[in-house]
Amino acid sequence: MLWYRLPLQGMGKGTSMFDVCKIRAWAVIDWAMAVYSTYLALILLWTRSIPQWPVLVLLHVVFIVFLWLLPPRGASWEDCHENTTWRMVLRQTLVFLRYMYPLIPALLFFEEGRLIVNAIFPETPYWFEPYLYAADQWIFGDHPSIVLLPFLSWPLNELMHFFYFSYFVLIVVGPFFGRLPSPGSSDRDVKLDRPEFDAALTCMILGFFCAFVLYPWLAARGPFENVELISSLPPLEGGPFTFLARWITDGAAVSGNCFPSGHVAGTWGFTFGILAYRRRAGWILVPLAVGISISCVYTRYHHAVDVPAGFLMGLLGTTIYFAAKRRLDH
Repeated sequence: MLWYRLPLQGMGKGTSMFDVCKIRAWAVIDWAMAVYSTYLALILLWTRSIPQWPVLVLLHVVFIVFLWLLPPRGASWEDCHENTTWRMVLRQTLVFLRYMYPLIPALLFFEEGRLIVNAIFPETPYWFEPYLYAADQWIFGDHPSIVLLPFLSWPLNELMHFFYFSYFVLIVVGPFFGRLPSPGSSDRDVKLDRPEFDAALTCMILGFFCAFVLYPWLAARGPFENVELISSLPPLEGGPFTFLARWITDGAAVSGNCFPSGHVAGTWGFTFGILAYRRRAGWILVPLAVGISISCVYTRYHHAVDVPAGFLMGLLGTTIYFAAKRRLDH
């Protein structure tokens, strides 16, 4: 069948699907996906404190099998030329999905957090939450949402929601900065196997995972879920970016995935990944990353202490990437 044979064309004689899909050919991002998925499955098997645990464990096993079946990055089939348009489009689509697939499971892992955030400590749900309020009050003298009240304004509300909304654009569009040719380069092809692309995507995902891995252990909700606090504050009125940010958050926000901030971890992981290869583009992204970090607190979605913790997770994810890459390359 064509859909099965197409990726195998150009792999060479004596090469089987099994040979090219061994885990020795995995990139860092593939290892990260497998390790984190296994981690979640082990937590579910250990705690068995939620009704959905058997289904979720099965899904994680299926996902790891999927990873095993993936062809390696940079295989010769990616560059094969087709004599018909539809075959060329099909091949390019498969290549695109091969490289961009981590964004989908990363989103699903985030959403899975709503089910497992209290799996380890079901008797004391969101047990870490009071410590975050206490830390913010110790640092600022009161909760940041109250401290910021004199500074609230329509333009600032809109600006902060612009930054918050830009996070959602960044995690989808951002990695493509890395697949574009470098300025001044003679290579004008837009490729998915560039090291810049791999660093941007993988550092972002690893930043997420470094934050995600702590959520079941440090279960806490953001201030926006504190009814008593929010009801005492004036609403943040704004324009289109305020609407868009709230619309996305209302549909995708997860109760409990709070400390460290995954928004901040993923944003800074991506920024550090770009900085490693393209300093000019990376430094342009730094103000955006700073704005996103501040907006998480201003918009009341995160505690202030979530932000530096998220920054450290982004830095940790980047460090893990380059350490793992050096090991795999040698």
